[in-house]
Amino acid sequence: PYTFPATHIGRLGAIGRLFGLETKEPSGARVLVLGCGSGANLVAMGQIFPDAEFIGIDLSKRQIETGEQMAKAAGTGNV
Repeated sequence: PYTFPATHIGRLGAIGRLFGLETKEPSGARVLVLGCGSGANLVAMGQIFPDAEFIGIDLSKRQIETGEQMAKAAGTGNV
């Protein structure tokens, strides 16, 4: 899976710093996504940043189950 460039944690951190916010390095970030769908974006970032923590919430039980299966298959224990 590929990450969505607009929501990549490195990009979001850089934007925050441009606006004067103190941000964590992506490698140690804690990310919460509301309305994550299947979480494919989170799984992809979980593979890139194994020391970061990713939590996705969605109203669709089916989407969450798909995401959990995807994370397990990808070997990401941080999603």
